[in-house]
Amino acid sequence: AAEMPGTVGERKTSRKGAAGTATAAIDPWTLIEPVNLSTVIDKNFATQMTEKKWQKRKEALDTLEKVLEEKKRLQPSNENKAVVSLLNKTLEKDVNINVAAGAAACLSLIAASLRTDFAPYASQVMSTCFDKFKEKKSVVREKVMECVDSWPPRVSFEEYTEEILSGLTKTNPACRSQTALFLSRLFTQHSAATLPKDAVRTVLGGLLKLSSDSDAECRESSFSALAALLRCVGEMGGKRMMGKVAENFIKMQKIEKVRDELVKSMGKATAS
Repeated sequence: AAEMPGTVGERKTSRKGAAGTATAAIDPWTLIEPVNLSTVIDKNFATQMTEKKWQKRKEALDTLEKVLEEKKRLQPSNENKAVVSLLNKTLEKDVNINVAAGAAACLSLIAASLRTDFAPYASQVMSTCFDKFKEKKSVVREKVMECVDSWPPRVSFEEYTEEILSGLTKTNPACRSQTALFLSRLFTQHSAATLPKDAVRTVLGGLLKLSSDSDAECRESSFSALAALLRCVGEMGGKRMMGKVAENFIKMQKIEKVRDELVKSMGKATAS
């Protein structure tokens, strides 16, 4: 006889569907066995990074990058600090753009491999990255962008608000502009429910000030960030946070235009 709704056949299908959903929800990263960075990094890495020939330094970074691409989950360890500090120093001070870009790439992978355990290093690395945005060569700038975007989904915004404020007020306009664009990308990852509003209020003054910057690119970047914020928290909440900028017709016209483009491409963010 045919089964009635809710009988064993339907319940089996229902259970199978639920199991499939549960399986799909499992983060593959959590199933990876974490490795200690000190056991997979070349023992002479620190020495290699002092080589006079830039090719030797780049070679050491390429080797580390390959290891990090294979070992996608790192064990939290005090030993990580020395490696992150060395890479950060390399990104900050190495005069060769290929070496600096290589250091940024390795930092991105370490951040992705440590996830929330990258938090102790976030402010230090973020500060270097925001300053490094002054570099005109795209090979460096693109890797730095990847680096700053690699941990925000997992490291609390509050960990590096001071660095963001500093980035928004740097002398170099490229640094100010790229810091604002970073905020724009960060805000698009949030909804009104997940946005850390206290941290946003901390950096908002600098972002609003940037909307009147003498540099046109900085102004446009601030509009992008404010548009992403408006999409995130909604019309009323966003305008309330923006204060006098919300009363400026020309600025709001530009902000709302970008907001509308974001909604069209990404959908609304205020429902979740």
